[in-house]
Amino acid sequence: MPIRLAKVEDARLIANILREAFAEFAANYTPEAMVVVTPPADEIAGRFEEGPIWVAEINDEIVATVSVVPETEWLYIRSMAVLPKAQGLGIGHGLLDAIEKYGIENGFNRLFLYTTHFSTDAIRLYEKHGFRRVRDTSAEEWFGTPGLSMDKKLGKDIGKMLLEVKDLHAGIEGKEILKGLNLQVGKGEVHAIMGPNGSGKSTLSKVLAGHPTYEVISGEVLYEGRNLLELEPDERAREGLFMAFQYPVEVPGVSNSQFLRLAYNEKMKHHGLEELDPLEFNDYLKEKAKIVDMDPQFFKRSVNEGFSGGEKKRNEILQMAVLEPKLAILDETDSGLDIDALRIVAEGVNKLRNAESAIVLVTHYQRLLNFIVPDVVHVMANGKIVKEGGKELALELEEKGYDWVKGAASSR
Repeated sequence: MPIRLAKVEDARLIANILREAFAEFAANYTPEAMVVVTPPADEIAGRFEEGPIWVAEINDEIVATVSVVPETEWLYIRSMAVLPKAQGLGIGHGLLDAIEKYGIENGFNRLFLYTTHFSTDAIRLYEKHGFRRVRDTSAEEWFGTPGLSMDKKLGKDIGKMLLEVKDLHAGIEGKEILKGLNLQVGKGEVHAIMGPNGSGKSTLSKVLAGHPTYEVISGEVLYEGRNLLELEPDERAREGLFMAFQYPVEVPGVSNSQFLRLAYNEKMKHHGLEELDPLEFNDYLKEKAKIVDMDPQFFKRSVNEGFSGGEKKRNEILQMAVLEPKLAILDETDSGLDIDALRIVAEGVNKLRNAESAIVLVTHYQRLLNFIVPDVVHVMANGKIVKEGGKELALELEEKGYDWVKGAASSR
């Protein structure tokens, strides 16, 4: 799904897209408002002097568009539309990503838009992308049509922040486990979360992954500025969130290669990128398997069935290598591994570190951090992060145990 800057000669096609995309809402708009949201081609052509316009293409056909008007410090987004036949392919997120990139690169600190209360799919898209509704009486009646305003803050620091957890309260079966947890993870960083049993480490992992039995009571989780809690688990995965479980699940009857190719192509399809056929994917998989020193014979075996504990953990790191997530959460990856298996798994994780993604290691013991050196160590107790530091903090925990941390938590 290529997204590019539009050209003046695209004006007629852009006008057609706006008419077709907004046709289903015509009865909800006043005639005056409908004229504004579906301008003719000559007016579209004139907009190129006001600011950039983007289009998205599928098989060389323009199927979506959006434009912005630069103001002093912010960008006004207008005329965003996706043809009905192209909806549900992630094109809206792609267009918003293009605008956000343009805004950050050109020093704008805010995105702003008007929409309507009946455009529920659009509102959900904007909220997933990190937009928030703002109070603005000028949008309450937009050419006689009820509307609302939304905005999103920009900035280089915001662009680097991958995950923000704010005052998160969550639990299971009516029991509160996370009790006001705060966490920030930036791109290019590795964070270790440590703590005694029952401190809430695995609960945090499962809440971030969207496990259905865990309930979020209050708080906020932003992923790339978007509301992560609004996304279903499969949507989180397609958006680049990866979860490696303490006890990997066996999937009888489904080979590793089938499973990984399906997951890989789902992600590619979501982002409008080319999928790989079985032969192409097999070559891709062989290269990735070298990262964890895995024999290609494992590709034919059912997912994790009959695997040893070490093989299961290596297989999860292989999945991580194939899917190239933006945020990987590795829950007790070192559990049950002997020193040789731990070294291989850790080497694989280290090879996957890069400046555009982040890794969160959830672990009970310090030994994993001898092989994967974290940027930040967080210590959890009683559902909160009670202490933060570098690798030396993990060494202190190894020496003193967790009793002193529990005391710090009870005093908060």
